[in-house]
Amino acid sequence: MLDQLNFIDAFTPGSEKTKQRLSECFADKRWIFAKTMPQNPHCYTLRREWQDNRSFDWAVKAIRAVGYREYYAGRPYTVVVLQGMKYWTMGAPVPQTILINRKDTKSA
Repeated sequence: MLDQLNFIDAFTPGSEKTKQRLSECFADKRWIFAKTMPQNPHCYTLRREWQDNRSFDWAVKAIRAVGYREYYAGRPYTVVVLQGMKYWTMGAPVPQTILINRKDTKSA
């Protein structure tokens, strides 16, 4: 996967190329249902389950670069929508980010 990602390229807001790479990046990941939040049904993938940290870091940076601001419970999140799914992180610095969330846009 790492070979497919170009870490030198600058992200362009709304970049279709970056969104396509993100979709490919997320395709083979395990998504775990967040059972502690039934009022906000969503899933997450964990950094520790990814093949390498660089790919995970790239995905976090890409979400933040091409996403848009959305508020949930009065708190801002940067969100990107890909193929009917909404993806976001909790906003921690990239090295401290341990998961990426996703939710079907129909339930958003």
